[in-house]
Amino acid sequence: MKEQAASSNELAQYTQQLTQLINDLEHTLGEFQIKNEKTGKHKLCKKGGH
Repeated sequence: MKEQAASSNELAQYTQQLTQLINDLEHTLGEFQIKNEKTGKHKLCKKGGH
């Protein structure tokens, strides 16, 4: 029973860490946008940049 509780706590910690990583990634990706160049190609660019 103690092992199961420890495993559940460990899983909860990993889930919390994964959620934080996802939030960080979403924030970072929010700083970028896809621009349509004259060539019709798409390019990932930092917002406000060229």
